[in-house]
Amino acid sequence: MTREFRMDPPLFERARGWLDADGELVASTADRFATPYAIDDCDTKSGYGYSTGTVGEKGIHYFNLDDVIALGFTTREYQAMMHYWNSSVADHVRSELELTALMSSSFTGHLNDDGRFTSMYDVRDRAEHAVGRELSGDRTYRQEIREEEIQWADPKGRNGRFLTAYVFAKTAPNTAVHGKCLAETGIMDWTLQDVHDWGFTTDEYLYLLLFEIASDGQDHVRSEKELNILFEECAGGRLSVNGIKRLLEARDEYERAGPRDHRYLHPDTLKEPYLDSYPINDWANSL
Repeated sequence: MTREFRMDPPLFERARGWLDADGELVASTADRFATPYAIDDCDTKSGYGYSTGTVGEKGIHYFNLDDVIALGFTTREYQAMMHYWNSSVADHVRSELELTALMSSSFTGHLNDDGRFTSMYDVRDRAEHAVGRELSGDRTYRQEIREEEIQWADPKGRNGRFLTAYVFAKTAPNTAVHGKCLAETGIMDWTLQDVHDWGFTTDEYLYLLLFEIASDGQDHVRSEKELNILFEECAGGRLSVNGIKRLLEARDEYERAGPRDHRYLHPDTLKEPYLDSYPINDWANSL
């Protein structure tokens, strides 16, 4: 099945960066959930205006990949927050403290445990019942999973988004290279910038990512055909059980991916300290 060319839906606001107390555009903020952010506004002399709300009020699901990158959220932060949003009912991470609690109790390669949100709920409960004091943003500054970008292994031989071999930019020699393709590796360990550069829309990325998370890293979407199936069964960026079942029914057993440990990871990818090492169960049989 051929590729469907999708586009992110147009938003009334396009995030540019953060605004300080004087309304000036700044590169960073200590509280990304409560700080106003700048949006494109061609009618102003500066070229930007104020957002109509904060990230904490709207939720990270309101933003597309361009916005998330512009606002400085890392890949792992975004993955964890979107997994929580997909798993919850009309709820989202609302503060730096909640994000820190979520990140400290989970790893995005092993998030299929209902207990992963407990610490975040505890933080929210303490904040809502705090007496005589205010809880600050307490932002944790996290590194991106790696600095190197992914690039085509052979720009002249591109064969679609899932079958074109890729390598890490600094590791590519001048001679021919034999990289891996997305159909072999899955997308969880691509940075948000990599995903954006390869032309995936926000919803496409979320379906790919959430399918990997649903399998605890045991499986991933392997073709445009499989991605199209998820779009037929799911809606609004949310991955449904019906979508997972439909995809699994449409593929042959030999198409199943290998375990996460066999993925093509860059040697400098940051190691997450919270990854559990116990064996993965047969998740498909439990659906």
